[in-house]
Amino acid sequence: MIVLLAGIFLTLHLPYLPRSLEDLDSINFALGVRQFDVAHHQPHPPGYPVYMFIAKAVYTAVPDEARALGLVSVLSGGLGVLAIAATAFAGFLHYIGIGRNTVNDEEEEEAEHEAKKIEEEQRP
Repeated sequence: MIVLLAGIFLTLHLPYLPRSLEDLDSINFALGVRQFDVAHHQPHPPGYPVYMFIAKAVYTAVPDEARALGLVSVLSGGLGVLAIAATAFAGFLHYIGIGRNTVNDEEEEEAEHEAKKIEEEQRP
């Protein structure tokens, strides 16, 4: 179900990848794909090195800066959908009482340990 949501997200976004650069920021990012140089605002500071590294890798397969940058953004959005849906699903399972409740388990273990300690102190 969660993967289906990400698939729907990708299906709705992939056909609309940009064909051209729209503004100064997108031009600077495209220049950064060609030659990463934050001092020359390619792209502007802080430079987004991880994003640019991934964009350069995608650019080797998709030799169009605008589409490569768009593809990285859409794929990142798909991963975001997966993360949000998985977190929501895990929270729902916790809410209905399915799954491990680590906070309560740790508290119960600590309470049992304290009870044993008290019992040992009370013994003659």
